[in-house]
Amino acid sequence: MVSATSIKKMLILDDDADFRKLLMTFLKKSFQGIDVVEYDPVSAGIPGEDFEWSQYDVLLLDYFLNIKGVTGLDILRANRKNQFFPATIMLTGAGNEEVAVRALKAGVHDYLRKEKLNKNELRSSILEAHEKHKTDRKKINELTHQSQAFNKALFYQKLELKREDPDFTKRILLLIELDNNEAIEEKAGLIFRDNIVRHIARQSFEIFKLGDCNPSITRLSDISVALLIDDPGSEKTLEFNLNGLCTHLRKHPYKFEGNKFRFSVSIGVVPLTGDGKTARELIQLAKSACQISGKDEGNSFHIHQVKAPGPARESRQAPAAESVDGTGAA
Repeated sequence: MVSATSIKKMLILDDDADFRKLLMTFLKKSFQGIDVVEYDPVSAGIPGEDFEWSQYDVLLLDYFLNIKGVTGLDILRANRKNQFFPATIMLTGAGNEEVAVRALKAGVHDYLRKEKLNKNELRSSILEAHEKHKTDRKKINELTHQSQAFNKALFYQKLELKREDPDFTKRILLLIELDNNEAIEEKAGLIFRDNIVRHIARQSFEIFKLGDCNPSITRLSDISVALLIDDPGSEKTLEFNLNGLCTHLRKHPYKFEGNKFRFSVSIGVVPLTGDGKTARELIQLAKSACQISGKDEGNSFHIHQVKAPGPARESRQAPAAESVDGTGAA
């Protein structure tokens, strides 16, 4: 249960002045330190599109507003898609089951009758509504973030940002390709191979997300995924992170029906410089680096040399990486 202190501000939207005062007195006693605002829709009018719903944590909304052709349900329906709309409890003096069902379907967290209302019930309803609203918003934000992170069109746009672009930040392109993919497909099937690649994508995204690397990811082909991560600032740190990824993938095999199926990957790494290369050119550089990395057994990576001077960097193999056949069950 959420503590009362996490609720900072409530709004009472009701046409009955006496009932608003009664609610304000109760709320200020039950939730110490919160700000309670009353709103009369008859004198102030129905809240418009520019109404600042985001400043409220909880809305107590009356159903009958004494306004011709408008109910609290209409206000709810007009604003429920607003991502800043607060947790809502609908109150009514003469409701019925049909109205209750319609209100719940429209997004209210609870529906209470005024004549049967008691202090404990209202307090519990407010706390539960606020907690559920926070949980729902968190899920939506996570889904939105993942949708953006896996969006292929956005991924390609980020690849082609130029230095003069105000959104340009130094990033690193990773191409992660499943080794022995043909052998895996022949032995276990196309769908099984696809599930391994999905597993690689999830694991890679999560490890860089935990590392606060601002990852974006997309499925590049049947056997590969591509990631964009923030440049860690030094080659030593980058190699440390890549070794960490290789080790993580080795320690987290794909699991199916109680069995562990080990695999290995080759990783091509290209630091982005915003020099005007197209997404196709950058991905081709990553594929070339992948081919060099693939000459080593186990999980390994190769960093593309951006500047010409000096010998090319050698591919690197994760410490203690196992030699695997791609399909063996542990």
